[in-house]
Amino acid sequence: MIKKFLFSLLAFTAFNTYAQNWVYDSVYLGPKYRNEVYYSLKDKMVDTVPIRNWHLAFSAVGGKDAMYYAILANHSNDVRVAKYPNSDITGWSTFDTSGWKSWRRFFNSDEKWADGALCRDSSMHPYYSWGVYNSNVPGEIDGDSIFVIYANPNPPAQPWAKKFYVVARKSVSGVKSWTFRYANLDGTGDTTVTLMDNNYPKNHFMYYNLEKDMELKREPDNNKWDLVFTRYFAKQNDPTTPYYQVTGVLHNIQTKSIKIKNQLCDAVSVTDTMDSRFSDKINTIGYDWKTFDFNSNQYVLGDSLTYVVLNSRHELNGSVTYEIYKLKFTGFGGGANGKVAFATQKMLIFNTAVNIIDENKFVYTLSPNPSNGNTQLYVNTEKLSTMQINIYDLSGKLIYNQQTKNNGFNAYNLPTENLGKGLYMVNIQCGNNQQTQKLVIE
Repeated sequence: MIKKFLFSLLAFTAFNTYAQNWVYDSVYLGPKYRNEVYYSLKDKMVDTVPIRNWHLAFSAVGGKDAMYYAILANHSNDVRVAKYPNSDITGWSTFDTSGWKSWRRFFNSDEKWADGALCRDSSMHPYYSWGVYNSNVPGEIDGDSIFVIYANPNPPAQPWAKKFYVVARKSVSGVKSWTFRYANLDGTGDTTVTLMDNNYPKNHFMYYNLEKDMELKREPDNNKWDLVFTRYFAKQNDPTTPYYQVTGVLHNIQTKSIKIKNQLCDAVSVTDTMDSRFSDKINTIGYDWKTFDFNSNQYVLGDSLTYVVLNSRHELNGSVTYEIYKLKFTGFGGGANGKVAFATQKMLIFNTAVNIIDENKFVYTLSPNPSNGNTQLYVNTEKLSTMQINIYDLSGKLIYNQQTKNNGFNAYNLPTENLGKGLYMVNIQCGNNQQTQKLVIE
């Protein structure tokens, strides 16, 4: 049985390790941060788009299922969200604006794309913050809450406010849509809009401008970018000002990262991630890589703060390519030009056909391979999994085994320094699945 799986591999993994020089680059958000920039660590700058041309964004079919009911507000366009406390949507025509500026306000989470400003109230099935699941119509959430969407932009733009509610979020035979309604506070300009997810097959969100009554496609394909340099509201430890606008970096849903402090950037290696799980919080890189020195009147960046970024790309052949980069910041121009200067260094890349593996999905690679005896195992699992590591020689004899638990991306040192030269098979089992890869000792 052992010999059988040694020579019929369940999945092929190709990999490369890199000892490259830093690649220096910069992006420009423009004066007063008028733009945001989507960036690929592999292909460099993807797109620069105006940051203030939309007001609300609705999750699209290109996003993950967890974002099915997500609605973002564009705080960088001075958009704020308050919830009407006096009635559900039956009060639309009798909407009372008295004291609306004191109503409870909601902000986008800076940790998850799914937690948009209109999704921050308590959500537990069948209640979803802005709506209620329709038990008579599978795949449909009907709106039950009225919101005020308002903005107080910088002159010459004029302050404005509109009442808003979601009519329904639907999924019918795989076709998904949003229908929502908005009007001026006095009831004029009453408009109902339907957005179709299938118009955005590769985007996380579809965007809408409430002033121009206009739908926008402004986000690059979700498989083409890793980071977005932007303005957003970050959570603060201040009850009087719980959120504060900052300039920083958020990452894509399929991108994860680790912050490594108090270590020179050049000295950071992949093994420094062994005791830290890659975080899927989109603000792991965030904004605090810079501080403002009031004495010198300029921004200061340290040389002992590094980010290790893990991203995944789904290829046309069904495989997934995993890439790991180091990222360090080298300069920040502030609001004068919005320049962010940084450097990246490729650390590891491997490709695996993960589509043949079930819910215990995992991928791994060995590095270096061929090896002079010092070998590291890099593993990424979708969830906490019991993992069995086995090493066999070509006769099928088990010469090493270890059982551990793995969650996310981790690195392990394999005791291969005492193995003789030759070909070995490293077999990894997670749950009911296993993968095998050749290891050459030179």
